[in-house]
Amino acid sequence: MNRPFCYEDESVEGYFYRVSKANYISINHLNDFINPYYKKGIGDLERVMLWMNDDNMHIYNRNSIHFINNNGLQQHNFRPKLYSKFCPSCINEQPYHRVHWLIAPVIICRKHNLDLLHQCECSNPVTYKDVIEDQCPNCKMELSACSARQTYLDDDSKNSMMLFDKIRDEGEVWNNLTIIEYYQVLKRIRWFLTYHMKDAISINDRKYDLKKDRNNWHVGNNLVFYWMIKKSVLMTSDWPENFVKFYYEVSSSLKAKFYSLRYYVEVKTKQDYIFERFFTRLKNIRDSRM
Repeated sequence: MNRPFCYEDESVEGYFYRVSKANYISINHLNDFINPYYKKGIGDLERVMLWMNDDNMHIYNRNSIHFINNNGLQQHNFRPKLYSKFCPSCINEQPYHRVHWLIAPVIICRKHNLDLLHQCECSNPVTYKDVIEDQCPNCKMELSACSARQTYLDDDSKNSMMLFDKIRDEGEVWNNLTIIEYYQVLKRIRWFLTYHMKDAISINDRKYDLKKDRNNWHVGNNLVFYWMIKKSVLMTSDWPENFVKFYYEVSSSLKAKFYSLRYYVEVKTKQDYIFERFFTRLKNIRDSRM
C-alpha cells in the first residue's frame, strides 16, 4: 500500500483520504484495512498511524475531527458534512487538510496573516476533502485561488490564543488554563457578546443561553463571528482589566446582564473561577468609588 507522508498538523481524516487517493481506492475500502486497528471513538490512533506509515513520529490523538467535536471546539454548522475553513495560501503550498481549521475560534492563518475562509467565492461551503482536491465541488474553482483578507497583526496579536494552530500543546497557556479550557472562556465571552449585542443574535445562540447546547459553537453570520472572536481575545489579553473597561463602556441595560455570565453553568469549573476574578475586580472598583 502507498503511504504518503503525514504532516504534524494534518487531520487524521484528511490523511486517510489522501491514502485512499494514493492507492486508487475508496474511503470505504480503506476502512476495511483500518478497522482491525481502529474503531472510531475508541481505537488507538497512534497504532493506526504507525501501521499506515512507521515514519509518522508525531502524536495524532488530538488530530481527529472526533476529538475536536467531543471537546466542543467545532462549529455546529460544520458538523453535518464535515465542512472546514481553509487558507488559500496554505493549500497552494501543500494541499492537505490542517486540523486546526476545524477549531471554531481559530480564525486567522498565523503563517500567512490571512483570515481563514469558510466557503468558496461562489458561496459554496467546502469539506476537508474539497480542500485536499483544491477544488470547489460547485463551481470547480481552485480553492488556492480564492481571495482572503489580509490581517495585519501587532506583536501582541501574533501571540494571542486565537492564532493557536495546534491543539496538542499540553500544559497551561493562559491563567492556569489549557488551550482547550481557554477556548471555552472565549466561547462564553463570545456567547455574551453575540446574545446581548444588537443585530448579533440568532435562535441557535438562544439555545446556548437556555443551557440546551453548550458543546458547539453556533455561527450565524461569519463576519460577525470573526469580529466577536477578535473582541473576545482582546478582552482576555489583559484579564480582567479589559473586560472591566468594556463593562464601563456599554449601556446600563447591558451591564445588568453581565451577571448571566456567572450563572450559566451549575457546576464550578476552572473557567468559572476565571470569571470570578472579573466580578471581584468590578466589586473592588465599585467599593472604592463609594
